[in-house]
Amino acid sequence: MKIVHILPGIPIKDVVNGIITSVFDLSLCLKSKEIDVEVWGIEHLSENSISRQYPFTVKLFPKTKTRFKLDKDLQKQLDTIELSAIFHLHSVFIPEFYMIVKTLL
Repeated sequence: MKIVHILPGIPIKDVVNGIITSVFDLSLCLKSKEIDVEVWGIEHLSENSISRQYPFTVKLFPKTKTRFKLDKDLQKQLDTIELSAIFHLHSVFIPEFYMIVKTLL
């Protein structure tokens, strides 16, 4: 079983943001139980966000100029992900989440 957490931003342990901290801690716990977990972040990418080291798999995708359109790499990941994968969307409504759900259905 694969669990994919998707959030706006990147999972950083020491940030004052309840959602990001929760996703980091939850993913760390799942990984320690040997569950296949990934965190996908939708972010304005920078060298700082790309070069971080994580104890679990992290994939970062850039925000697009048109928020109701997904980045081509994110779209490819959604198209090729195993059907049994469980997705958790963390945050309030953002346009990218609408498109992700529409793609998965």
